[in-house]
Amino acid sequence: MEVDGKQPTKPTVKREDGPQSQPAYIERRRLLKGTSAVIGGVTLAAYTSPTLRCLGAPAALAISGPPAPVQGSPGFWKDNGRGQTSLWNSQSDSDWVAWVQKLGLTPATSTNPYTKTDQFTSVFASHPDVTGLTMQQVIQAGQGGTAAQKAARALVTAYLDASLYGSRYAYTQAQLTALWQQAVTANTTAAFDTLKTQLESTYN
Repeated sequence: MEVDGKQPTKPTVKREDGPQSQPAYIERRRLLKGTSAVIGGVTLAAYTSPTLRCLGAPAALAISGPPAPVQGSPGFWKDNGRGQTSLWNSQSDSDWVAWVQKLGLTPATSTNPYTKTDQFTSVFASHPDVTGLTMQQVIQAGQGGTAAQKAARALVTAYLDASLYGSRYAYTQAQLTALWQQAVTANTTAAFDTLKTQLESTYN
């Protein structure tokens, strides 16, 4: 309210350490600006953004390294204009060696184990459903065909992966050859379907 025609003034608080006084709203602002406040008897410290370490995460998670190479799917290896058939389209393919060096891998074989024009049965056990087919024909078959052809497609892919990624891959070349032989010996849809699913889980 006005007193004798003068504008009202804000109340002041007298400081104990000297004769100077400060407006009350400045004192309140200083109080709120402190590093902590007490509400209901609980001290609230100044906010600190969480980190992996302060949340109790292991040090290994706090510093993440480069991701491991991803194993190739059939789409990676087949000749569709986007795949990597250049890595295995000739014996001792120089592109295979260059790819190994680019990714810093330790492959199971110094070069590609076969080419896309090699007969499937020149490396793996024979079966009527894949006799006469090249590696490329098997891998390009898609999800169609018989159970044996589907398993063979997964096998060609897995064998290339095992050769390229070495110990980083789930199976060795010898293990893959043995798994196919077991399926051929059983010669049942269930056996081939099981092998297909088993191998596809390593790159899907």
